[in-house]
Amino acid sequence: MGTPPSLILLVLSALAVRFRHQWGALVVVLLWTGWVSLVALVGVDSETQALAIAEGCIGSPVLFIAVVAAICGGMILYTAPRETRL
Repeated sequence: MGTPPSLILLVLSALAVRFRHQWGALVVVLLWTGWVSLVALVGVDSETQALAIAEGCIGSPVLFIAVVAAICGGMILYTAPRETRL
């Protein structure tokens, strides 16, 4: 979560929520989806990554995926149009 792409996406998420921009939130959710896919799937089968996980140098991406899912879900719900009744 401390990498530059993650920090940039956090700032973009905050801006989308701040301005309640529905289409901006959609774009940020798609960018988060691409970044999570890249983090979770690149190098999954490499021997070096398996050794790094066994030694404790690299953690499981499950927590990162869960946090990003919560951020994206919150953005979608917060920027959804309000229902007005007459």
